Amino acid sequence: TSSVATLWLAPEIRSFQSSHPGVELQIITLEQDGILGQINSADIEIFVSDETAHGPEVVPLLTATVVPVAAPSYLSGRAYHAPADIIGSDLIHITGYRDDWHRWFHTQGVGDVTIPRGLTVDSSLFAIDAALRGEGIFLGRRPFLDAHLKSGELVEVFAKPYHLHAPYFLRQQSGAKHIRNRNQVSAWLKELANRK
Repeated sequence: TSSVATLWLAPEIRSFQSSHPGVELQIITLEQDGILGQINSADIEIFVSDETAHGPEVVPLLTATVVPVAAPSYLSGRAYHAPADIIGSDLIHITGYRDDWHRWFHTQGVGDVTIPRGLTVDSSLFAIDAALRGEGIFLGRRPFLDAHLKSGELVEVFAKPYHLHAPYFLRQQSGAKHIRNRNQVSAWLKELANRK
C-alpha cells in the first residue's frame, strides 16, 4: 500500500541504494489505476492478510499493531479510559480496512455496537492527514506510523494496550528475472521488519 511504501520503506531507500547500487527498485502501490497486471509481474509483493498466508514463496514479514490514535488537540478535554468511551467520537474509517473498527470493538469486548459514522477515506495516508488536523480517531498501524507517534504529532488514545494485530507477508515470485537482486531486496525487507 502507499502507506507501507511512504511511511516504512521510503526513509530507508537511500541507505539500501547506497549499499546495493546494482539493484534498481521500482515500487508500485495498490492505489494506482491499472495495477493488477504490474503486481502479477512483480518480483516481490508485501501484502496484509487476516489469515495465515501459505505458499512456497510466502513468508511472514511482520505483525503490525493496530491501535487507536489521534492528534493531541483532538484528545484535549476528552477522557478515554475504556474502549466503549470511543463511542460517540469522530472516527476516521479507511476504505480498505473498513472492518477494523468492527474487529477492534469486538476484540475489546464492547459487544454489538453501532459503529459511529465519520470521515471515510481511501488510504492510510489520508487518514493520518485527517487525524493530524484533529478531525478524529483512526486505527493506525505500527510500525508504519511510529515516526508520528515518536514526534508527538499523534498519540495513542489509551494508556492501556487496546490493540489488534495485522500480519504482513512477503511473497517472492519464483520466476523473477534477477533472482540475486530479488533475494537482496527480500533480505533488506526482513531486516527492516526485525528492527521494530
